[in-house]
Amino acid sequence: MSSGGDLQVAEPMDVEQGERTDMPAAELHGEKQFYRNRWRISFVGEIETRYRRYCARRHRRYIRNLLNILILMYIGYGACDWLLLQDQVSAVWWVRYGIGLPCLTLLWGLTRLRHSERYIDKLVVGGLVMLSVSTLAMVRVVPVPVMDLYLSSVLAIVMAGLTITRLRFWYSVFTGLVFLLAVVILVPSIHE
Repeated sequence: MSSGGDLQVAEPMDVEQGERTDMPAAELHGEKQFYRNRWRISFVGEIETRYRRYCARRHRRYIRNLLNILILMYIGYGACDWLLLQDQVSAVWWVRYGIGLPCLTLLWGLTRLRHSERYIDKLVVGGLVMLSVSTLAMVRVVPVPVMDLYLSSVLAIVMAGLTITRLRFWYSVFTGLVFLLAVVILVPSIHE
């Protein structure tokens, strides 16, 4: 092992002969520079394009299945709204079924388009932002005794959304920032 500052870097091996070489791994394969950014797994040129296309195709079916489950659960949570709120449920249902469900259905349709794999990360970010904002809007209209249940569901949306959707780094950062901004705007001093 040789060290490059504080980072320990393994010496490249000649894969065919099992011997150490002095050439960097990228030069072993005829590339002068293979990575554009090793920390975020970003490659140069055509390699990056092919890698993104591969990931998008691999994740498209996964994201579609997540959306199927999410839409069914989102519809089912309307029954929980009714159990919690009884006669005050109309405002929450207006947000859930008038804003949230149509947006999820649109997102579901967009992921079925032929060329959606190019935009799969952007579609996921849009879905997470929409779910967070619509649930925060529900927090504004529910009575204080049940408000904590809706706030915990917002937290679950963000925590699960940033992990199970397999977003790339900057998309996750953007989603987190939009969530924080939405909380500051939509949920000012709720427990005063």
